Amino acid sequence: MAGNRRINIFRDPTNKFDLVEIKLIGDPNSVIYKMKEKEAEIKDEFPNEYNAYYKNKATVKKETPLSKLKSINRNKKKFFEMEGITSIEQLSQLSDGACHGLGKDVLDHRKEAKRFLNGGKEEIQQIVGKE
Repeated sequence: MAGNRRINIFRDPTNKFDLVEIKLIGDPNSVIYKMKEKEAEIKDEFPNEYNAYYKNKATVKKETPLSKLKSINRNKKKFFEMEGITSIEQLSQLSDGACHGLGKDVLDHRKEAKRFLNGGKEEIQQIVGKE
């Protein structure tokens, strides 16, 4: 699963080969590779983007839109989309670091996304200790 990474696949300016830009959410930097170096990894972790770029009509999993969450208004939805987060599943997989990089309320939105995916139930955390 992609987790905190987003990609952009594009053709190089000389039109000779494909490039893939990998970006971490909350980090202003990105890394660009030739697609042939990372193709297997990209195909596995980003099937939607890979298939869309290469116009391969393979089946891809359905994602839940952010608008299904009650706490996300139109402006917050646009903010998340600008950061490459387009579904509740992507939001729920963000790390603490990525959430802090995106703003103070993102942790609350991530918690709500996890609750939504659990069917409205609170996530139960077990604490294992010595007895």
